This record gives sequence, C-alpha cells and structure tokens, in this order.
Amino acid sequence: MHKPMFNCLYSNINHKNILMSDKRPNDLEAQIERWKFRNEQLHKHNQKITSELREVRKDNEKLAKEINDKIKLLREKGVI
Repeated sequence: MHKPMFNCLYSNINHKNILMSDKRPNDLEAQIERWKFRNEQLHKHNQKITSELREVRKDNEKLAKEINDKIKLLREKGVI
C-alpha cells in the first residue's frame, strides 16, 4: 500500500529535526570552521574574477579605440 505524500514529508521533517538536535557542539564547531574556510576561498575567487573582469574591460576599451581610429583613417582616405 502506498503512503500519502504528506506522511512521507512529515516523517522526513521529524527525522531531520531529530538529527539536528543530536549534533554535538564539536560537530557544530567543525561545521562552522568548514563554512569559514569555504567563505574565505569564495572571497579569494571573487577577487580574482573581479580583477580579470577589470582587465578584460580595459582591453576592450583599448581595442574599441583602436578600431575607431582605423575606421576614421579609412574614411579619411576615402576607402569607406
């Protein structure tokens, strides 16, 4: 016989609550340390990506100026 979905969800919620309450302080401290480490690593990665983005934008501006200068030169020569 198939159990109703509500009972499955309810039993899962109760089971999770029981598991959460069984955690010891040392387990929680270890979890906090893991999250601090992950947070630090993500901040470093974000800084790296931000730096790369700034570099790409600067290169893009230089290339856009170079293209505009070449187009202007071609127009002055009557090619375009």
